[in-house]
Formats: sequence, C-alpha cells, structure tokens
Amino acid sequence: MLELLARELLLEAFPGEAEGELTRRKSRLVSSRALAGRGRALGLDGCIEAGGGFDALPDSVVADVLEALLGGVYLDSGLEAAREVARRSVLMPLLEAGGTSSADPCSGLQEFCQARGLPLPEYDVVRSGGPDHRPLFEAAVRVCGKACGIGRGGTRRDARMAAAEDALAALPREGEDGLRPL
Repeated sequence: MLELLARELLLEAFPGEAEGELTRRKSRLVSSRALAGRGRALGLDGCIEAGGGFDALPDSVVADVLEALLGGVYLDSGLEAAREVARRSVLMPLLEAGGTSSADPCSGLQEFCQARGLPLPEYDVVRSGGPDHRPLFEAAVRVCGKACGIGRGGTRRDARMAAAEDALAALPREGEDGLRPL
C-alpha cells in the first residue's frame, strides 16, 4: 500500500518526470533506511518491545512497524485516511528532505542492463550463517550469465544491494566491452 501511495504522490509532484527517475525516487522513499528514519523521528522505536540480543533495533524492524501501522490505519479507516497519514507523516517529510542520501545500486544495475538491451540482473544468496540475532548473508549477481558482483549484509536485501554495488564498480567504462567476470 505504501508503494502505491508513494507512486501516486510522485506522479502528482513530478508529472513530466521520466519513468526511471520516478522509480528511483520511489525506491528512496520506501527504502527500509528511509522508513526507519521516519519511524524513529515519529518515536516508534520507543514503542517497540524486542527480545534480548539487540544493541539497537535494526532499520528493518522499525520500517516494518511503520508499514504495519499504516496498514492498520488502512484497515481501520480506509484508503483516504491511510493516504493522509502516509503523506503527512512519512512521504512528504521524506520527499522534502530529498528521500535518502544514497542511490539504490540494484536500480542502477537494472538501468544499466535495460539501457543496453541486456537481460535483468539475477541475484542468488550463495551463503548464509551467523547467530540468529546477527545473521550474515552473501549474495552474487549475474548479468548475461556472468557473475559480476558479490556482496555481504545482515539481510538478504542488504547482501543483494552490496552485490549490485560491487557489480556497478566492475561495469565497463567508455570504450570497454562486456562485463568483467569475477
């Protein structure tokens, strides 16, 4: 629901903007990091009781609680109320602040592939481990069947983002051809 409301707001705010830029803006608005920041600004992290093992609540937990809260508003009071709360409390403050400061490497890699008529990147989690309270994932990304990036993170998504960032660093520069395999 939050992605729908973010897309709706962005289409109103930037009616002539290219689809790729709207997609990047939407990704920044609804990223775990951005939503966790808004959740913390709203004081939600102080309302969450978590079991032991957390030094601090992960962004993913705070972001999920914020999304659940907006889902509860939707179920209780309908789409218009959810739209009002989401815009006022989450989307507009993020949009006014410019979303998040970092671009999404997965989107950047996808755009690179699309611009060159290549198939979309394929991600695989190749390894996972660590204790339950601090897991570690390793992901690999392939383009045209070639492994071109590896990344690690505390969530599957973070590992995929790190793999995409690694792949972006390996992308051919002007005048080079093909992706350098790992």
